Amino acid sequence: MAQQATISWTTDLTTARLPVRHLTGYAAFVDFSEGLGAPALSADVATLLDFLRQHTAALAADTALADAAAVYLGNVIASLRADACWQVFDGLDGSVGNDSIQFTPMTLIERLRETENWAPKILDLLQDWAGEVIAEAMPYPVLAGSRPGIPRYERPSWSEATYYAADGTVIRYGERWNDAGNSPPENSYSVTSNLERFAGIHVVAEALINHLTGSYDVTVTDDLSCADDLSIAGADVTRAVRIVPHDEQAAPLTIVFTSFPGLMVHAGVLHDFAYPQCGCDACDDTALSQVEQLEELVLGVASGNYHERYPVGSKRESQYALTNPDGSGSRSGGSGAETTDPALLDVAEHRLQGVPDGWQPWPLRAR
Repeated sequence: MAQQATISWTTDLTTARLPVRHLTGYAAFVDFSEGLGAPALSADVATLLDFLRQHTAALAADTALADAAAVYLGNVIASLRADACWQVFDGLDGSVGNDSIQFTPMTLIERLRETENWAPKILDLLQDWAGEVIAEAMPYPVLAGSRPGIPRYERPSWSEATYYAADGTVIRYGERWNDAGNSPPENSYSVTSNLERFAGIHVVAEALINHLTGSYDVTVTDDLSCADDLSIAGADVTRAVRIVPHDEQAAPLTIVFTSFPGLMVHAGVLHDFAYPQCGCDACDDTALSQVEQLEELVLGVASGNYHERYPVGSKRESQYALTNPDGSGSRSGGSGAETTDPALLDVAEHRLQGVPDGWQPWPLRAR
């Protein structure tokens, strides 16, 4: 009987789950390949792919053998990179890869069965992926201590209307999909309704601009042309405010108002942040949830708790990391640089080389 593929979790002393890099359940494929006198296939992915291509008919005729071959292939793929691991879910074919790409071994075997042209394509893809420089995770900024003399920021209030559904019930934005089994309807992903509920984002943005200009030594430019700072162009821009601290070691901010109503914020030299990110009914965002994230970013930049890196790894990705000014949490992100303009990327790279310890706190305004 063919051995069934199972997950063998590697655990530490606390039994916490760690990434799975090797699955059992490939014995039937080993027996099959050894019976045909094949060389050790695990040492060379090119040889393994060629062997699989030559025996696609046998794999198609034996489901258990095909399953074992998929596990074997996946383990070999996982061995190509230190950050690769398996992902297996009930009822689905397992995949293996890292954060940038996932390969489904069973799908690769099926492609090999379709035409001989797939083998070199798959090999090139795997070799390119294996040769990428692994981008280390960006460390979160160490929380910058509070400084005396900074006026306390106070969030302004704004009026919020009550919205009703067609049946007369109150729409509880931010809570509609909280109940178990209550998922957004399919059509809600393309619907944006009651957009006035986001008006509070503009109210808070105005308060943040006033706080920054009153607390820090900065130059402020209030002009629609400042929207050009965005790496991704904002739609229906109604106002754009660039705030540049008088310290080259500190990150600039550009706050762009849109008619949605919403905001786009360009922080530092490479990263854009949208509030709300989407705004469709399925996302179920509220002004409050967006305002909280906006405040964390803007105040985090001003307090020196926001860092950027570029280029990272062989793909020359960009990364950012933000620690909330009150120490309540952190977040990070990044991928391919949001702009592809070589001149802008060169400027960003040079600027970030000048802040090896990350963006610094904004200088305080003289009293």
